[in-house]
Amino acid sequence: MNPRRLDIESYRDSLLRSAGLLDLKMYGPSEDVESLTNFRRTVYGRVSRGRLSGLLKTYDFPDPMQTSGGRDLTTNALQQFFVINSAFMHDEANALLKMALDDNGGATNDSAKIRLLYRKVLARDPSPKELDMALSYLFNGTFEQYAQVLLATNEEIFWP
Repeated sequence: MNPRRLDIESYRDSLLRSAGLLDLKMYGPSEDVESLTNFRRTVYGRVSRGRLSGLLKTYDFPDPMQTSGGRDLTTNALQQFFVINSAFMHDEANALLKMALDDNGGATNDSAKIRLLYRKVLARDPSPKELDMALSYLFNGTFEQYAQVLLATNEEIFWP
């Protein structure tokens, strides 16, 4: 079975859920999807016919001026630039790290903190190899950067 990438609505909601920020409130007025203070599900995001959100456009959202029976899912460099450079991803990584360390359950060493991040994002413990790679990464990187790495993994972006 070939893996399928999540559409941007599901991916954004998954990122917000992982960071503990997803607002599940139903109904009400729509909000700008790219607002850094919008934590509502993406289905409540505003779609303008005149100015399509750059985030939605980057992830193959259909043109709102046209009818569309489906959506092509492409993979391109702009999507990776979003994952690496966007303020949204940095904020999600910081919120994830803060939530994981606040709920640390006594995690005092780097290995325990990595396990907490894996549980929050991927709902599993890291394998011994993944734990070793994470510890190697942290030799030169930060926990915030590693949290962002976990949010960008294929396991987070693709359907199982």
